[in-house]
Amino acid sequence: MEKISIDTAQNVTIDYEVANVGTRMMAYGIDFLIQLAYVLAMLFFVVPSFGFDDHGIWTLVTLQFVLALPVVLYDAVTESLMDGQTIGKRIMKIRVVRIDGTQATVESYLIRWIIGFAEKFACNILALIVVLINGRGQRLGDLAAGTTVVQVSRRLSLDDTILMNRIEGYKVHYPQVEYLRESDISLIRDILERYHRGPRNKALKHLVSSAAQKIKNRTGIVSAEEPFDFLRTVMRDYNHMEL
Repeated sequence: MEKISIDTAQNVTIDYEVANVGTRMMAYGIDFLIQLAYVLAMLFFVVPSFGFDDHGIWTLVTLQFVLALPVVLYDAVTESLMDGQTIGKRIMKIRVVRIDGTQATVESYLIRWIIGFAEKFACNILALIVVLINGRGQRLGDLAAGTTVVQVSRRLSLDDTILMNRIEGYKVHYPQVEYLRESDISLIRDILERYHRGPRNKALKHLVSSAAQKIKNRTGIVSAEEPFDFLRTVMRDYNHMEL
């Protein structure tokens, strides 16, 4: 499977598996079925209630336009609200990320969405060709937005299991972790995994300390824990929060 290395703003290099074409098509299929179900529901239950006898043609045109907006804006809205994922992408465990390591923005998702229309007019064949020859999992929309689609699931190591398992009766130490994004937690997990696997040189210890300070600055958490212990507590707190 193709991989891509992304340097984050915290100077951490993370290797992601590029989402393969089959997985992306499955995600697209799930999203299509969701949109189709919505369209059918509107056609059978909403539109019939506005009869031609009671309303003018322009009223019906306006209604259909309004009802079509959720389908038209589906990709842009869901990716913006779900941190780079549509419902289909979340089910298939893939996500849109920026290749420069920065957080994907609404602008990034809008660029992908706009160019996606042109690709759909070509029955997505153009997008498929570009993805296959690109080598980084990028269609035209990704090339323009500086993004790609990666696999976010991975086989859990023993250390991951220790960090991620929910503990019965666990008490959250830092409720401020609710302000963190999934991307922040993913970065913390990768840093802790590196620390577990070693070697624990000065550069890695500095990275852990820097990441801990950034989390404190972002959330306002005050803690006397050692940087590694603090990040591990943040991970556990996040996994036990009812977000």
